[in-house]
Amino acid sequence: MRRRKAAIIGVVAVAAFTAAGIATALFWSRPHLRVANSTSTTAIVEIQTDVAEVYAPVSVAAHDSATLRVSGRDKLLWLVVHRADGQVMNSKSIYVTTGISVSSHITDDSVAITYGQ
Repeated sequence: MRRRKAAIIGVVAVAAFTAAGIATALFWSRPHLRVANSTSTTAIVEIQTDVAEVYAPVSVAAHDSATLRVSGRDKLLWLVVHRADGQVMNSKSIYVTTGISVSSHITDDSVAITYGQ
């Protein structure tokens, strides 16, 4: 009986560690977006896509940056930046897929977006 319990516990432990490993791999393979705000005011950043995914707006403080993750599905994405003075700026769109990194730089008059960090 003890051997059977030990075998069952071993199988459950292996299954749990396997599931955790798969979940971790899926999380880290998702595209990520690094947003740097070089303005003197906080920017509210929205991610928009061509596949109607919705992401919560993120506040990026002046002279600060944030790293955001998006789903791993292939898509075009772009940023909509709302500044404290009411100005709204859009970046160009960029194609992302699993494991890609994208960088964005917010200045007083533009939002640049490129591949890489």
